[in-house]
Amino acid sequence: MLNLFDLYELCVQSPDYDAKMLRAIHGKNPDSLGEDFCGSAAISRAWIALSPNSTSIAVDHDAATLAAAQSKDPGLSDQRAAGRITYILADVLAVRDKCDIITIQNFSICELHTRPALVDYLKHARTRLSARGLLACDIYAGADCYFTGRIKRIVDGPGGEKITYTWEHRTTDPLRARVQNAIHFEVRGGSAGKKLLRLNDAFVYDWRLWSPPELAEAMLEAGFSDVQFYPRFAEAIDDDDRYHVLPIEDSNELSDSFSIYVVARR
Repeated sequence: MLNLFDLYELCVQSPDYDAKMLRAIHGKNPDSLGEDFCGSAAISRAWIALSPNSTSIAVDHDAATLAAAQSKDPGLSDQRAAGRITYILADVLAVRDKCDIITIQNFSICELHTRPALVDYLKHARTRLSARGLLACDIYAGADCYFTGRIKRIVDGPGGEKITYTWEHRTTDPLRARVQNAIHFEVRGGSAGKKLLRLNDAFVYDWRLWSPPELAEAMLEAGFSDVQFYPRFAEAIDDDDRYHVLPIEDSNELSDSFSIYVVARR
């Protein structure tokens, strides 16, 4: 039976794609990744699959979530992967381990609700980066940010299940840049489409939506040397399955509503 984290990875994430994008954005064959607010550490697992030299540090403050991540560790079934992901149960501000890239995925940077908290985190993250390291986080912005409503789509499960994934914009406060969003899942299977599982409010988020310029300004204040915006999708993929991507230079490249990487270089 699919569990909560299986459903999230299937419906929400594209970890293999994101790991390759992070490597392309860095541009210097990085080895070590830090996945802050890691959840089930899907990005970390995808990262170590890219190279036998790749390692990852997966950090989350929730014990049950980190236990779920460890239960998916590829080292449990493949000795070559054993020990290449380090799991840390802690607040991200308590972590000191060094890495080439730190990533904050799935809009988790929005869990930091005040500018002082944001800058404190960014300053701390910078201390963990290697000399050519970078911090990359995704955000969403644009015309639809403060609309309420639901978006549904059907995702095929690994055992032939049909998963209805619902993303809900529940409440919005544009004066304070605050939103509450929720994710719901319904799983049906078999020829009769029998309902196997329904999870309302599987995940609920209370976010402060940081705009691209707000986040860039905070990164520069935290001591980063440069901040760039990158698309969420590669512009080219070569015959060796290497991704190629350039920073966004013109806002006209963006749609009315968009998701991007905000990337700060040490």
